[in-house]
Amino acid sequence: MKFIKNDTAKYDQVLLFVQFVDLMEKVSTALDENRISHYALTKRLAKKAANMMRAFQETMDSRTKRKVLVLNVADESASGANLSNMNHIIFLSPLLTETQYHYDTSTTQAIWRARRYGQKEVVHIHRFLALKTIDIDITQERTAKRLVFEGGLCDLKPEEEVDPETPSFGSWMTRREKAQSDTK
Repeated sequence: MKFIKNDTAKYDQVLLFVQFVDLMEKVSTALDENRISHYALTKRLAKKAANMMRAFQETMDSRTKRKVLVLNVADESASGANLSNMNHIIFLSPLLTETQYHYDTSTTQAIWRARRYGQKEVVHIHRFLALKTIDIDITQERTAKRLVFEGGLCDLKPEEEVDPETPSFGSWMTRREKAQSDTK
């Protein structure tokens, strides 16, 4: 919530993806508690989804414009949405899928909801992950990238660009560390 309140420009809009219904309710409550205006497209609001998305996109009055749209990345209510007014996409946790193909297609589809023809602003992609947890492991495994800390920021970099001596931020060994231990 701190990031949305303090680190995004006043008129920026945020597309926040969650994967689980119970998490969506908790995120909506946290946004309410932090007085961050938002729409959360839950299943119980499915009939209002089209109107909510339209209002989110078209409202220009700064007094009534919502800051955040919360979508379930795996839910059909999120598919097909053209949200070219977004400046930030946040994945609140790693996407859990059975296959790499499903991970890639779901993530790509989510990002392209905001990165569309007609997009006037830069779209920033953020992945919120807890250090030293399985979140890091899943993200590193699915993206084939390593989380590194450089210049005060965390970033995902291709494994071949990361010094082998760089410590892991995950809870398990990275593929490279595992491969090295398997050869010993």
